[in-house]
Amino acid sequence: FDGQTFTIYAGNERFRMNSIMSLTEDEEGNILLGTNGGGLFIFDGTYFTNISDKDGFYCNWDGTIINERSGNHWFCGPGINWSDRKSIRRYTVLEKMVYLEIWSGIEDRYNNIWLSTMGEGVIRFSPDARQGNGSGSFDFLTEANGLLSNTVWGVIEDRYGNIWISTEKGLNLLSESPRDKELSQGNMAVSSAFQRYKI
Repeated sequence: FDGQTFTIYAGNERFRMNSIMSLTEDEEGNILLGTNGGGLFIFDGTYFTNISDKDGFYCNWDGTIINERSGNHWFCGPGINWSDRKSIRRYTVLEKMVYLEIWSGIEDRYNNIWLSTMGEGVIRFSPDARQGNGSGSFDFLTEANGLLSNTVWGVIEDRYGNIWISTEKGLNLLSESPRDKELSQGNMAVSSAFQRYKI
């Protein structure tokens, strides 16, 4: 949109036939578009490049794209994919991760990745800076830990480093404290004992 008219990008046939589920800009100014069946499209201002399951993605449904400050990317839908632009890493630490529906995600101030899911609560990925290449550990926060619901629509970090989690049954706050992180439900606070899986 130049202030007066819209430019319509039709792309190739595969691009035209799929809804755009997620949209972001990377550090190089490329537009990344996640679709619900056509995989990922990268638009450099002139051309569209398609990345799909043929290139290593779990599937071609990319509902959530997260840009790390380091320049790496997360592409999530059913399944979780990580890319450093040179390669794609698919996470298979748990079989259920292949089928996870990811609704949203963020990178917090500590470089952790938080993902909201449909039915599996919240996932936190803590990177291993020493190993790099997408290595780290996954923590699962669910109703068993005090989450109001395992259906989580969104997650954000506020200016104080607190993590807010919106669920189908209400709002949770995972707060920073000198002692530990606490999961708050109204006037109630419980220790957030995560289920951890290292990769």
